[in-house]
Amino acid sequence: MTKHFPIAVFCGALLLSTASCEHQPVPTVAQANEFCCMLKNIYHEARGEGVEGMQAVALVTLNRAKQQDKTVCEVVYQRKQFSWTNTAKGRNKPITGDINVAYNVASAAMSDRLIDFTSGATHYHTTKVKPVWRRALDEVVVINNHIFYKGRNK
Repeated sequence: MTKHFPIAVFCGALLLSTASCEHQPVPTVAQANEFCCMLKNIYHEARGEGVEGMQAVALVTLNRAKQQDKTVCEVVYQRKQFSWTNTAKGRNKPITGDINVAYNVASAAMSDRLIDFTSGATHYHTTKVKPVWRRALDEVVVINNHIFYKGRNK
């Protein structure tokens, strides 16, 4: 008999639940929190950018966490790093609509199943802006409406 573990992950105003996750351990509260931070970041930063754009945002988040020795949540909520976290209104904005793709990308990212096709990118911005900080970094890839960068000589 196969065991099935019910999982419910609460992400602010978003309740995700699956009837069962075969062969999956029940996540700890900390793991669920980290997953929620990743999911929200992917959704709010790249929901219109397709799978590749969502994966790239997830990779930037993971690359920063590794480089700065921080958790995903610490990176996501670091002051002035991701536009949706800059105001209380943005931080509390609910996730609406179909989130299946973002959920799957977050799951792959948090279980280390993404290959880093961004070459270690730690920054990005939309093609509509030209932030000053970009001059100190090397451009590595353009994906849809975002340009991705990493530090020089890294």
